[in-house]
Amino acid sequence: MKKIERVNLTDQIYEQIVSNIMQGTWAVGDKLPSESELADSMGVSRVSVRAAIQKACAIGLIETKVGEGSFVKKFNMADLFRQWYSLNLIDGDSMDINDCKSVLQIGSVFLALHRGTGLDAGVKALRQIYGDMEKALEKKDIDKFNESDFAFHKTVCQLSGNKLMSMLYDSVSELLADIIRDKNRHAMMRGTMTSLMNYHLQIIKCIEKRDFAMFLDNERPAIGQII
Repeated sequence: MKKIERVNLTDQIYEQIVSNIMQGTWAVGDKLPSESELADSMGVSRVSVRAAIQKACAIGLIETKVGEGSFVKKFNMADLFRQWYSLNLIDGDSMDINDCKSVLQIGSVFLALHRGTGLDAGVKALRQIYGDMEKALEKKDIDKFNESDFAFHKTVCQLSGNKLMSMLYDSVSELLADIIRDKNRHAMMRGTMTSLMNYHLQIIKCIEKRDFAMFLDNERPAIGQII
C-alpha cells in the first residue's frame, strides 16, 4: 500500500491564486482581495493565505505594497534572474553570463534562418535600430545608444519566433546591463566604437543574406568578450 500524501494547505491556496491569475479573474494591475477576505472565502486562516501570497510573490506573479495590499504583477523572468543572481544562485562570473547570452543569440539566429519567416521585416527593423544607434553616437547620447543596443539584440532574438528564447536572452542580458553600459560609455568617450558598430552591421548583413556560417564568424569574437 502506498502512503497517502497529505496536501499542504498553503499549496492549495497558492494554486487557487495562480489559477485565478492565469484564467484572467485577476488581471495585471488588479488588487487582490484582502487576506481576511480570501481567508473567509476559502475557509482557511489568514496565516495560510499570507504564506500562499508570499509564495506567489517569490515567483514574480504578485507584488505586495506596504499599506496598499497585494497586486497582480506582469511576469518578468528577468526579475527572477536578478533575485537568483543577488543570492548567488547564479554564478557571478560575468564572462559565463556573457557567453550564455551569445549562445542564446546564436540559437535565435539559427531558428530564424531555419524557419525563414519574417526575416525581411526583421532586417528592416534592425536597420532602423542601427540608424538610431548611429544618431545616438553622433550626439554622444550614451543612454539612447544603450537603449538602442538592447533593442537591437532583443529584435534579433525575437526573429527566432521562440518566446522562451527571447525571455531567456532578456533575462541574461539584464545581468550584464550595467557592465555593458559602462563599457559603451568608456568606448564612446575614447571614440573607439567603430568595431562595435561594425559587429552590429554584420549581424544585419548575415541575416539579410541568410548566411549562418557568416554569422558564426562574426559572433566568435563575442565569445569570451563582453560587447
